[in-house]
Amino acid sequence: TDSVLRAARRWMHRDIEKIPANARNLVEQARAALPQADTMVRMREELRQFWLSTHRTREQLAADLQAWCRQAEGSGITALRDFSMRLRAARS
Repeated sequence: TDSVLRAARRWMHRDIEKIPANARNLVEQARAALPQADTMVRMREELRQFWLSTHRTREQLAADLQAWCRQAEGSGITALRDFSMRLRAARS
């Protein structure tokens, strides 16, 4: 698992379509083996979709972001909690 994680770590922060085909399998293996890594990748993609969405109103986006922040802070993953807190602070 350590070798898979080390190899996948290089790509896990990228959008899935920007990961080379030969590295996608490593990312999927890491996500399957490590629930926290899977959660981080999934939540990153959710957040990315919020920003890309053109059909949400400002109020919907704010509500979606608040829900995302609550989920991130309740995930038990320090990196997600810290990012959520920075995101909330930036919105203030």
